[in-house]
Amino acid sequence: MTLQLQHPHQTSLPVPNSSPIPRPVAPIHDEVERYVSRLLQEHSESSWTVLKTEKSKRLTYELSRKPIPGFENVMFRVKFYLPGIMPEWVYDTILDGPGQKTWNPLVKDVEVLYEENGWSYRVTDFKAPPGIADREIVERRATKYDHVSSTRYIIYTSQGTEHIQATRPVRKRYVRGSTFLTGYIISPLEHEPQYAGQSGACVTFLTHGSPGGSIPVILLNAFGGRAAVDFCNALRKEVIHRYVPGN
Repeated sequence: MTLQLQHPHQTSLPVPNSSPIPRPVAPIHDEVERYVSRLLQEHSESSWTVLKTEKSKRLTYELSRKPIPGFENVMFRVKFYLPGIMPEWVYDTILDGPGQKTWNPLVKDVEVLYEENGWSYRVTDFKAPPGIADREIVERRATKYDHVSSTRYIIYTSQGTEHIQATRPVRKRYVRGSTFLTGYIISPLEHEPQYAGQSGACVTFLTHGSPGGSIPVILLNAFGGRAAVDFCNALRKEVIHRYVPGN
């Protein structure tokens, strides 16, 4: 069964810049665990359709998509393998949010607002193709490390950011989008049967959101997977650039 995420509040009310951001009631301690469970449930369901598999020196991956009840746009999943790349390298590179504007082909900037109760609240600006307004997404990020399986999880969602969206007007020349559920599962490569005994990382990237505005859903569903693969390849290159000497 798929757990459906509700759309975050997407309207903004102009207020003086000096107005403080009203903070939400502190979430219960297992909120991050619930989001990780949602991510794992989405990943493990059988409704995925494989769109493409590729094995090359550039990137070995499997791209899939699946419908989410109540939404027109689909969720995409990219599972890719990085022999010789340590999981913590991938994890640390992703967590460097402001640094993503230097290598992520989709990200223009990341503004970290504050951190509270294990969540990092932020505004991420995304680049759009020529002729389309750039997007801004108010979201929050949380992480989990499973010491038993040595698996790292990173979660992004716009749920729980309504208090920010209600007090932060959308900037000119931007359209506000939403992250319903996006996340990473980063595990040791040796957990994969075909890579038994090899060091490295297996990364599963799942993403489901809305760019807002009037972009036809048919285009999002047609080209969103390609954008996800391009991001994963850019992540691979950046990890190698940061941590592998001579490459």
